Amino acid sequence: MFFRHIAGLLALVLGVVGFAACAAGAYAVWQVQTRLERANDRAFAAVDRGLVEVEDRVPIVKERVRQSKITTDEVAATVRQWAANDAKDRLVTALQIETRAATLAGHLQAADARLDTSATAVSDIHRLLEFAKSLGGPVDPSVTDQVLEVIAALRGKLNEADRAVDEVRRFSSPDGGPVESRMERVLRVLARVVLTLTEIDSRLNEFATRLVEVREEARQVQERTSNFIVIGALACYALLAWIAAGQVALSWWGCTYFRRRTAMVDH
Repeated sequence: MFFRHIAGLLALVLGVVGFAACAAGAYAVWQVQTRLERANDRAFAAVDRGLVEVEDRVPIVKERVRQSKITTDEVAATVRQWAANDAKDRLVTALQIETRAATLAGHLQAADARLDTSATAVSDIHRLLEFAKSLGGPVDPSVTDQVLEVIAALRGKLNEADRAVDEVRRFSSPDGGPVESRMERVLRVLARVVLTLTEIDSRLNEFATRLVEVREEARQVQERTSNFIVIGALACYALLAWIAAGQVALSWWGCTYFRRRTAMVDH
């Protein structure tokens, strides 16, 4: 009789303690859910901010490309003037070509520097997405791969144009051959530069479009990650509720059994 009395009391105590533990567990799940959602929002806010910064650089690069085209036309006009001048005036014209070619090279290098900064920002975003994936989030870091490929292609074209400008800057050397042949050669180089710049301009439009797509994909990933967190939390709540229900049943049985035994002893 005594042991049954103790068993009822023990069941009551354990049930109450178990229910309290489930309540504490639910609070812990809520805390973790809140922190994960906050971290998710911050991470993808950083991704979006980085992509916006890259987008903002595209018009600047396009402006540099536009200025490069204008300067290329100016260099071509000066080359024609150089060929038409007599020997004593060609030195002055050659200096003008050198100055304008240096300006053109500066535009190309400035555009390349902007793209280099953009590549660094996109690489940082890629690493952030890889980290999120390693934590189990439904994230695909490869969404940034095409952006990096486009940046690499653009920088390659800019470097190609920059090398062509170096040829222009060397064309007026005395050992470059007859004037007419040198002029034709450098004009062909400048035409190639214009074609390269036109291609870069077209690829920049593609680049801007791809950035918009990546931002949209990032928002969708953020929503999926948020849903993943909510579903995980709900699963934990359901498990804890099921355990808590068992603890309530145990407490109810212990309370009922303890009262019944107490009443029997009193009688």
